[in-house]
Amino acid sequence: MNKIFISLVYLFLTGCAMGPTYEQTANKQINAIKGVRESYVGWRTDLSEDIKIAIRNGRVVIGMRKVDVEVSCGLAHIKKSVGSWGVHEHWTYPGDVTTISKRQAEFCPKYLYFENGILTSWQE
Repeated sequence: MNKIFISLVYLFLTGCAMGPTYEQTANKQINAIKGVRESYVGWRTDLSEDIKIAIRNGRVVIGMRKVDVEVSCGLAHIKKSVGSWGVHEHWTYPGDVTTISKRQAEFCPKYLYFENGILTSWQE
């Protein structure tokens, strides 16, 4: 009985009885997202300094390409219109996304608008 009690106390004190908390898992995933952003910025030598800074910080700036925004803010719900003027896309980041996605997109606007693959405007 004493050995069991001592073992339980040891596990409790060292934290071995518990796996990582949700917060630890979320932070690990956020760090992975930041690593992807940094790798992307390093690989894309053609990006302007403004766009590099925006991607590193999970933000957007006018003139970003769709892939730049995806790296910066994550995946969105997309509505596409095609006409003689070209392709118009309306991206929506819903307010009820998972905590990980919400953290990734916390600095990104809720509605983004693209013309022929380039970010032209947004709404909060």
